[in-house]
Amino acid sequence: ISSVELAETSLVPLWDMATRLTSLSLTFSPGVPPHVLAHASYRCTALTQLRICLQDVTQDVSDVSTSASIIRMARTLEKLALSSSRVTDAWLCKVVPHTPALVSLSLCSDLVTSRSLHLVLSTCPHLVKLKMSNAALPPGHVAATLRTLRHTARVPALRHLDVSGTQIDDEDLRALMHTFSNLMSVSIYA
Repeated sequence: ISSVELAETSLVPLWDMATRLTSLSLTFSPGVPPHVLAHASYRCTALTQLRICLQDVTQDVSDVSTSASIIRMARTLEKLALSSSRVTDAWLCKVVPHTPALVSLSLCSDLVTSRSLHLVLSTCPHLVKLKMSNAALPPGHVAATLRTLRHTARVPALRHLDVSGTQIDDEDLRALMHTFSNLMSVSIYA
């Protein structure tokens, strides 16, 4: 077994084979208990894909234990998907710099702003797929972020971009097309 998707079940049998796991999806409806992530972070040493969906708005993805666990797993991650109303710019600033191998990032949070966009594009050089759905990206903010990046950092060669549920405007779209000439797909519906 190289991939496991878990719901609310006992995880004890999983830990014996955890060192071989390359993909882990934790999609609990009431939230991922911090001890589950702590166990995974120490035992899933070959992990390249992590998906966490926290649907309970009281579950705090930014708590110290959860952040430390994800940071421990981040070094080998190529794909990271986070869906939570608690994912913020400040939290991403703690985690993203520890993901040097990241090629795909999916964020679904209305607390993510152009600050996170700047961070992700400037610290993930291998990124080819970025999803920032429902992000707080007011009109003009994407274009301003990309103008800053062009002068300060090498931007990744994105091929797939999803900024659906945001408020990007024509200026933002022109800046995206100019900056990422290799784009193969763009999702921008509101």
